[in-house]
Amino acid sequence: MVRQRMLNKSTLIWTIIPVNLILNTFPAIALSLTGKVNSGNLTPLGNSTVSLYQAGNSKSQPANLLQSVQADAQGNFFFDYTPTNSSDLLYVVASGGTVGGANNNNTRLAAILGSSTQAPDNVIINELTTVATAWSMSQFLTGNSISGKYPALPVAAATNRNLVDVTTGEAASRLVNTTPSWQKFNTIANILAGCVNQSTSTSCSDLFTSASATNGSQPKDTLQAALNLAQNPLNTSTELFAQSFVNPVYANALPATSPPQAWDIFIQHFGNDPNNSPFDGPGNLAIDKDGNLWITNNFIPGSSNNGEPPLPGNTLIGLTPGGDLLTGAPIQGGGLYGAGFGITIDPDGHIWLGNFGFGNDSILGIVGNGNSVSEFDPNGNPLSPPRTDFSNLREPSGGYTVGDFFGPQGTVSDQKGNIWIASNDPGQGSGRSKVVLYINGDPNNPNNLTIDNGQLNPFDIAIDAAGNAWVTYRGSNSIAKITPQGDSQIITGGGLQEPLGIAIDSLGNIWVVNNNNLAGNSVSVFDAQGKPYPNSPFFLAPSSSNASGPWGISIDGNDNVYVAGFSGEQLFVLCGFRTERCSGGKKTGELLSPANGYQYSDFILRLTGVEVDAAGNVWVMNNFKTDALSLDPGGNSIVQFVGLGSPVQTPSIGPVKPLETVPEPRSWLGFLAIALFGRSPNPTKT
Repeated sequence: MVRQRMLNKSTLIWTIIPVNLILNTFPAIALSLTGKVNSGNLTPLGNSTVSLYQAGNSKSQPANLLQSVQADAQGNFFFDYTPTNSSDLLYVVASGGTVGGANNNNTRLAAILGSSTQAPDNVIINELTTVATAWSMSQFLTGNSISGKYPALPVAAATNRNLVDVTTGEAASRLVNTTPSWQKFNTIANILAGCVNQSTSTSCSDLFTSASATNGSQPKDTLQAALNLAQNPLNTSTELFAQSFVNPVYANALPATSPPQAWDIFIQHFGNDPNNSPFDGPGNLAIDKDGNLWITNNFIPGSSNNGEPPLPGNTLIGLTPGGDLLTGAPIQGGGLYGAGFGITIDPDGHIWLGNFGFGNDSILGIVGNGNSVSEFDPNGNPLSPPRTDFSNLREPSGGYTVGDFFGPQGTVSDQKGNIWIASNDPGQGSGRSKVVLYINGDPNNPNNLTIDNGQLNPFDIAIDAAGNAWVTYRGSNSIAKITPQGDSQIITGGGLQEPLGIAIDSLGNIWVVNNNNLAGNSVSVFDAQGKPYPNSPFFLAPSSSNASGPWGISIDGNDNVYVAGFSGEQLFVLCGFRTERCSGGKKTGELLSPANGYQYSDFILRLTGVEVDAAGNVWVMNNFKTDALSLDPGGNSIVQFVGLGSPVQTPSIGPVKPLETVPEPRSWLGFLAIALFGRSPNPTKT
């Protein structure tokens, strides 16, 4: 059934047109491209073969070679070309060439141009553009072919623009403002430059020996070497790092005394100018079908004064896939009031938020008194009632209040568009610890349910393949499986300690973080029937003295697990149940990140929400500053780990779904099952 919404005539209506619809309205036209191949910004790479490609639109569709030319002795080249689809990604690859008169067939460099409506008319191809290509396209690049299903490649191209300016061959400003990544970025480029310039007789062979793929195979050129590092970021051998000093053509790289713990590249958005940031306590996010990010905001930025904390947040932050504000954002209305962890996108693309009520307490500002949820259409127009009482901005007003909420947190859509809401009852003082179900997303549906199963402080919700809700109960050290009919199965054990975030992988396993009053350090795992996994819980930081205080959790297209550490200010990555997709022979629950997670002082702060997008980028919310008990505790930035995960379908509704499914090898029995029943037998866990 299609829900119809009535909008207030005074509501400002603005529209976000999906990127693919905009781009496909432009006919293919003849274009030109002038470029140069360099090592660094000064040394030309002459006589290389430069190829212009149009990316494929799925894994099964390889890229289309539009044209190849040979650069002159100074590395200059020129294309006249006509793309066959104006929305498809364009990129260039330079192979071979000479530096100082010596030919080098081990050189392969690349640069991303964007779609034909975004492509520049001049480009520099060098080691920096190559590193940007390898990281932003790490999930889609095979040989010279880039292929991926919408919206993956537009999302990845937007990321690429935040790494490098291909018109100058220099790092982009947002990367430069993220110092640890900028230094690492230049270091990787210097590693490649040693081979490109054949600085020693063994520069290329040393690089290829050190930069092997996860399966042990050695690269044969510089682009593949970079891609191997992007896909295996823990390969930080001393020998590999030493290559960065053979021919350091790029300044501002890592010094010899500071080898990296990993080759991850991350971008901090809005961190360089906190006074003008739209964020004050970004709590959690949801990603829509076009890759746009929708983010909750705990507080009103700049509203802390006269010795009082900031006021409850009244904005929904909408960002493009590249981390820029959408037109019309930040968005007000709909009764927004100090939203925290609760945000979801339903099958119709509507955005829902739980209004926890951060900022209501004039002493500390973190004990919620919210009593509503808010709804927005896919373009960000508010559908729920607006605030009408402005006499006290630390008291809630507006939103959908049906359900008698107190401090709603987890707010999640299921596959049918039913909205599940966790009334958190902070402080356990109101007796309103319960889960409310809006049938078909209608707060006035007479069949709506309220589930009070005696468990305390429901926090987060995940939906399984059958449409059941799995709920964490912070105050009862439990989780519950709740059917759409309201029946509850209470589950304890498995190491549960004040659980917060919860997620379900593609095999139906339930992953739960144990916050334990900010002193937790583990993740519990249950099967689809609620039985604890034998080794549950899996521990995160190496010792209890280094508690991570985990908060949010997300799962990627390979079923690997991402955990946001609030207390420890780090991001952990764990191997999931598809162990064949984990590097280094890791087993389920073992870390794929450094031992203490990905930690970067002043850039990675107190994390709460974490999500994977369609390009495999992992987004985390810098929810609070390190001094979480300050008068104005809210963080002012979010962070994007570039290509760290495997792409997923967005929006995320139900168990995680890979962006594209790779067909599993089938036996004759599998083919027979398809012929007889239209499907293959269910896969077994590995």
